[in-house]
Amino acid sequence: MPHDSEACGPVIRNAPTPPIMLPSPEMNVVSKFRIVQQNEIRTIDIPSNDGSS
Repeated sequence: MPHDSEACGPVIRNAPTPPIMLPSPEMNVVSKFRIVQQNEIRTIDIPSNDGSS
């Protein structure tokens, strides 16, 4: 577990560099895609659980 925390430290520090190079619209798309994926998984999980129950 401690390894994950240490890895997150340097990753976050280096992260600010690439995002700046990437376009703003691209970042927005990724954010929207992530939300859609999470919503889809949740919607599928709801019916899946209901049927399993």
